Amino acid sequence: MRGSHRRRVALRCAVTVFALMLAGCGTGRTTSPTGNEGASPSSAATETTVPGLPTEGEAGSVPFSAFDLDIVFTQVQSMAAAGVPIENRVEASGRVRLTVDASQDPPTVSGEGSLPVSGGGRVGGVAFTNSGSVSYRFAGTVVRSASGGFELRLGGQRSMVVAARPAGPSASTPFEPFEAQTLVAEDGYVHEWSWRQASAGVSGTEKWTLHVHDVP
Repeated sequence: MRGSHRRRVALRCAVTVFALMLAGCGTGRTTSPTGNEGASPSSAATETTVPGLPTEGEAGSVPFSAFDLDIVFTQVQSMAAAGVPIENRVEASGRVRLTVDASQDPPTVSGEGSLPVSGGGRVGGVAFTNSGSVSYRFAGTVVRSASGGFELRLGGQRSMVVAARPAGPSASTPFEPFEAQTLVAEDGYVHEWSWRQASAGVSGTEKWTLHVHDVP
């Protein structure tokens, strides 16, 4: 009976701590963005103005009507609660449509969507599975890059609802901002970034693949 009680307490702690860590992941933590084609995406918080190139307010018209963003989200937690070891892996993947408003200066991008959650883990010797959703609200702009092409500077908010079965409560987070990312506005461009919260044993990654819809 005591062992069963400890496992229930540990699972409740794991889901609660996980939810709290997710709410702030990517903000004020160790992040490492990478992009394909040898590009080095910069943070939207460290914009620079390149002489002779349009700034954000001079982007003008863009040849894009919309973007599709394929997202692969993974977060892993390894910790102990009430003396019981806990391993928890949460995964989500799916596509979110981003709409371009070229009437704005600079052109704006927005979109929202939810991805189904999968994964699972163990509390002591008891296995569980995860279900729920990770939801996004995206907002950004399309600007000229230093090379003369276009960049998508994308920020927004993320929330999550997760339930652990066969035992354990549901947990949810409010929409909280994640660190803005910069993507090259090219079809098939891949951008990966990560975060870590060592005190809670949490680490996570996201992989974004951009699909471009040209203006007809």
